[in-house]
Amino acid sequence: MPVAVRRALYGLLAVLGFVMMVPLSVNAPKVQSALEATDPLAMDPDVSAWISGLGLLFLAGLCVAASFIYLVVSTGYPKAWRPVENGQVRCARCGAEVASGLRRCPNCDQQQVW
Repeated sequence: MPVAVRRALYGLLAVLGFVMMVPLSVNAPKVQSALEATDPLAMDPDVSAWISGLGLLFLAGLCVAASFIYLVVSTGYPKAWRPVENGQVRCARCGAEVASGLRRCPNCDQQQVW
């Protein structure tokens, strides 16, 4: 699958996460007035279930949006490789010998992380 298609798909799923956050944002004045009107311990069970349902939907949407935004931003960029250091230092991708501390493999130009 091309990178542009994956980014578009992840972007749409991130938008879905933001849409999941809308009900609490729209009903925020009602939720605030319900919390201020009564003692939280003596609140009607229906109202507390409604508030907790909105809160859980908001948190689930926040997690979905944050994770897919991360995927949109990080998709398509090459990841760095950690060199193999058993006696000789070698590139983990192509196996070429790499001098200690080099940022890129001289053979395959892969970025190295030390």
